[in-house]
Amino acid sequence: MIVNTVVEDLAGTVMPDFIQSIRPADIADMSIVSVCVYIVLRWLQATSSRRLVISTGILIFVYAVAVQFDLHLTTLLFHFGLTIAVVVYVVVFQDDIRRAVERLLLASRWRGRKSGITAEPPTETLLNTLFDLASNRRGALIVLPGEEPVDMHLTGGTELLGRVSQPLLESLFDPHSAGHDGAVIIQDGFVTRFGVHLPLSENREKSVGLGTRHRSGLGLSEYSDALVMIVSEERGQVSFARLGELHRDVSRDELSKALNGHLSKMAEETQSRFCSRLISHRRTKLLSVLIAFVAWISIVSDRDLVQRVFLVPIEYRNVPKGIELSGSILTEARVTFSGTDRAFQFVAPGALKVSVDLSEAAAGKNEFTLTESSVRHPATLTVYRIEPRSIQLHD
Repeated sequence: MIVNTVVEDLAGTVMPDFIQSIRPADIADMSIVSVCVYIVLRWLQATSSRRLVISTGILIFVYAVAVQFDLHLTTLLFHFGLTIAVVVYVVVFQDDIRRAVERLLLASRWRGRKSGITAEPPTETLLNTLFDLASNRRGALIVLPGEEPVDMHLTGGTELLGRVSQPLLESLFDPHSAGHDGAVIIQDGFVTRFGVHLPLSENREKSVGLGTRHRSGLGLSEYSDALVMIVSEERGQVSFARLGELHRDVSRDELSKALNGHLSKMAEETQSRFCSRLISHRRTKLLSVLIAFVAWISIVSDRDLVQRVFLVPIEYRNVPKGIELSGSILTEARVTFSGTDRAFQFVAPGALKVSVDLSEAAAGKNEFTLTESSVRHPATLTVYRIEPRSIQLHD
């Protein structure tokens, strides 16, 4: 019975107060923080080692503990080191940060220019062409852009609007043609550009031993969500790069699966694409929401104010000559302070004082009003009430 009563009391009193304390501004605040945390977590997952992620999490936890328990020296150390840490992170991860910003900006734009003409996905044509070129030891580089535009990452090339066909592609990658060393861009079943130069991969670990074509394909996949298919003229192998990963010497079935997956994703309707994005990376999103919610809880605990009463000694300053303070003069005042529980934990009662300036006192009856400025107190507290509100002096 006691347990049930306690649970009912908590459900009837604590939960309504907790729910009522959530404002629309708090929901918007938590949403913005959740998105920011999610972007950072995804970036760390994609670019950082597990050891770095764990060490960063430990530092954040230690800083949160220091703030919660008012460990002033530790908090000061973190504030001092934060600037240095930011500079170090920017220097070490400048390329990753630049790519993340570019992807964020590109994601807000519509896909690249449309030709106004649609065609069936040229899957079989691409597969036949790529493996025929590989068997003949003729190099090729074909790009199928994803949702993110790739124009800003491309240099050179010649504009073209030709329906994808095996003769067209083989002629573009003919060793005697001027643009055979470049890449071909295919959108909506049409070759829109050929002889294009792609950015080289800057990932030293993944690009070791790779030729220019493979480094170019891997590089563009690091900057965008495009699918890049590569044919090696030296080894006669077909490879593809996507999302910063290079898959070398793939079979026809493997490439067909990757190609169909890429094209089917691009053919999804906007609503279904939105839903798939909504449920992807669920653990990271839930963790981001949890971090934002915990941070909000800590702020709410600080936002709930309490009031406490202190007997504060009164000091009289600048007493004019000829005025004597009698023994019956008021020596203490009841001061009600308002603040958070944590603010009251570090209040030294001896540091509280009411100061009365008697420089304008004269012979006869004098009355001095006590205001908040008369009370010396920590900045984390607010004077709510002073009793008595005024002091009367009689010579």
